[in-house]
Amino acid sequence: MARLTALLPLAAALLAAPLAAAAAPHRQGATTLTLSVTGSARHLPDAMAATIEIAGEAPDAAAAQDRLNRAMAAALHAADGVAGVRATTGSYFVTPTDAKRTAWIARQELSLSCDAAPGAPAAAGLRGLIGQLQHAGARLQSLDGRLSAATAAATRERAIGDAVRRLRAEAQAVARSLGETVGTIRTVQVDGPPVRPVFGGLMVAGRAASPVARPAAIEERVSLSATIELVPAAK
Repeated sequence: MARLTALLPLAAALLAAPLAAAAAPHRQGATTLTLSVTGSARHLPDAMAATIEIAGEAPDAAAAQDRLNRAMAAALHAADGVAGVRATTGSYFVTPTDAKRTAWIARQELSLSCDAAPGAPAAAGLRGLIGQLQHAGARLQSLDGRLSAATAAATRERAIGDAVRRLRAEAQAVARSLGETVGTIRTVQVDGPPVRPVFGGLMVAGRAASPVARPAAIEERVSLSATIELVPAAK
């Protein structure tokens, strides 16, 4: 969990506490309130990523690897010919498929991505490439929509703002119930990964049309914890 000291001024402002109060000494006997809330914000994916498994089978390990290597080289060549598509290779495995070790399979992952929403025309090249590779025998392991770095940062900032507003409301409600008011914010901690939509039912190989992608919005969730000192209400 990352401590974001930069959030202290923002949280203090939203909680209606003077910024200078953050440096105020702790009052003896003061009520200390610890709260945890979750804020969220949603945005439709504006990027796309896929993981594909390329495989080669043969009676011996060397031949299986040779078939895999040739198939992967062809897949990379095809990917390099599609504008806007990035292709990188991943894990490589070679294993026998029977107890007598008379049949072998070699597998390697191919990661594909582009900076376009999955259903957008700009992503048509990647979707077409996936269909082409499936037709050649590749297995689609995952296909998901993502947020670009800039969009993810903006969405997370909105989620943090939502969390701070929730924190403010809860802190004020607790303070009122105790006959006190919100005072100094002593600590603030924030954490939370995005929740990405993943398209299921796409792990197929063989003859296949290009996959259809219509993802839901991605939700950024931020968990915010704060320690707040309360101040007796003025009489």
